[in-house]
Amino acid sequence: MDDSVMEQIAAKFQLNPEELRTAFSTGAPLPLTSASSDEEAMRVTSELNDLGMETRVVLGVNLKKDVAHVNIRALEFAEDWVTAVSRIGRQRLAARFRDMALIVTGRLLVHRVEVDERRSRSSVKALDRRELSQDQSVIDLYAQSSDAPWRITVNDFDFSCLGERKGLTTFDNVKALIELLKERTPAELNDAYARVKPVLAHVWPLQNTASQGRSRRPSAKRHDFSVVNCSDNEEQFNNYSRLVWCLKRQGQTPDSERASV
Repeated sequence: MDDSVMEQIAAKFQLNPEELRTAFSTGAPLPLTSASSDEEAMRVTSELNDLGMETRVVLGVNLKKDVAHVNIRALEFAEDWVTAVSRIGRQRLAARFRDMALIVTGRLLVHRVEVDERRSRSSVKALDRRELSQDQSVIDLYAQSSDAPWRITVNDFDFSCLGERKGLTTFDNVKALIELLKERTPAELNDAYARVKPVLAHVWPLQNTASQGRSRRPSAKRHDFSVVNCSDNEEQFNNYSRLVWCLKRQGQTPDSERASV
């Protein structure tokens, strides 16, 4: 894609050209905007097609946001089967190797700011401020038989299924697990999330929440309160993971650049 087309698309959707170029270079599905009506979606699609972009309109209902992922604690491999053991209830879920279709990797980020205040009728005095960040690597595994992915949270997963391939670091074990899945199943790997994330923020912004309550400081007094502001990208990653799966199931996953409206 030449620079003039990239700049036109970036200007149209108010995106950073370099971030957009990096996102397109992944070759993965890339949502560019959320349309408020069918007419708007068709107009945007037509404009992108005129610029040489292959586009699709994906309905929000097709992302199946009501279908929750299953958090899994371990995997077990047999001759033709892979079995997931859920973290809650130790439920066992099985799928044939040939039915495993997609692997989506990403990171869940949480940033939390807590401010303790002492309030009176005439003033508010800040007492303390804390910033906490959490970063977790996750892997979504999709089988043809279900819309609910198996989600591996890397820091809470038993890598014993790797056997002799199990390494000393989590990084090595994640790499070995993905290689093992790619060897034994036809699953396609999508590891583009980190590179498309800046563009995704324009379609699916980070979730921000604010709350307040009585301060939990050991020396807190009656008029001491704690204000908590939290932002996270879990819903954004969930939407992207579901989008990739939606296009995969529809047989629309691109071999080259594609935009989704």
